[in-house]
Amino acid sequence: MKRKQIYLDEEMAERIERISKNNNISQAELIRRSIEFYLREKDFSDKTKDPILSLIGIVDKDIKHGSEEHDNFLYG
Repeated sequence: MKRKQIYLDEEMAERIERISKNNNISQAELIRRSIEFYLREKDFSDKTKDPILSLIGIVDKDIKHGSEEHDNFLYG
């Protein structure tokens, strides 16, 4: 394991302390589990997300009939 230091605001630190006590685990273990949960969820959503959706909104032009004439707009 690698050691990491982070800053938490007071409310977050209090919540972590309370949850760890209620679940009888260390604060470090709670933080590790939380990060692991986040990373698993992020990986899952990235695999199911269609990459083409990231293109939505990147063009700032008023294009009409873009779905019908997309080849003309993309390739000229």
